[in-house]
Amino acid sequence: MMKYSDGMMNRPISVAPSIPPMMVMAPSDLWGQAFHDSVDIWQSEQAMFAFHFALKGAPEYPLATGWSVTGAEASIMERPESIYQLNQDLARGEMELGDYPLQIVHAAGYDRTRAPAGYSLLKIEGGMPYALKEGPEHWDAIKAQVADEVLDRYLRYTPNLTRDDVLARVIMSPLDIERMNPAMWRGSVHHLDKRWGNFAPYRLPIPGLYQTGACTAPGGSVTGQPGRNAAIAILEDDGKKLGDIVGKG
Repeated sequence: MMKYSDGMMNRPISVAPSIPPMMVMAPSDLWGQAFHDSVDIWQSEQAMFAFHFALKGAPEYPLATGWSVTGAEASIMERPESIYQLNQDLARGEMELGDYPLQIVHAAGYDRTRAPAGYSLLKIEGGMPYALKEGPEHWDAIKAQVADEVLDRYLRYTPNLTRDDVLARVIMSPLDIERMNPAMWRGSVHHLDKRWGNFAPYRLPIPGLYQTGACTAPGGSVTGQPGRNAAIAILEDDGKKLGDIVGKG
């Protein structure tokens, strides 16, 4: 939680990152029954995983022409309809690892200082169930095996690399992502399902407490817009406008 109280504000305020984990920060009765009811039906967005690997060599993706390409980002999705399989598995708490869409990121492809010459970085991310039928904690028992299977699938598209080229790895299951940042509730980096535009409010029932982050409009990803919008709400409640403050900078 971030707290602000200086000469520019007439009252102390607090800004919190995500609603479900935040509910334990204040006595239950302060939130009000209507707010509790809305949180009770809160649904998270798809949980994510992030598997990081340090590699010897850079990936080369072969083309039908006989040439090969390398790049900073790629996707693997053999069948577009596999996204529907993922939705079914999320509901059942089961996994079909051979058919999930994968997002591939090579950070050193953007920034060569990220890895020494002759080496590269690989990040494989995508959606997987958080609530496994055995319970979320089951991720601790299976994440290494899951990462191996995902890596093997990826290596089918980069014949110049093998498992022997993997020097190190950091494996983040949906449960690990939630542990790292409780605001990423149930492993959802965008916090909640926003298909119906049901964003969290900036102003919360407790006076002086505001909300920002991926669960507020316009949603997640690195834009800074939710923080700006929350700042506007805070300033309005303090009788100020954003332009008045920014203009003084």
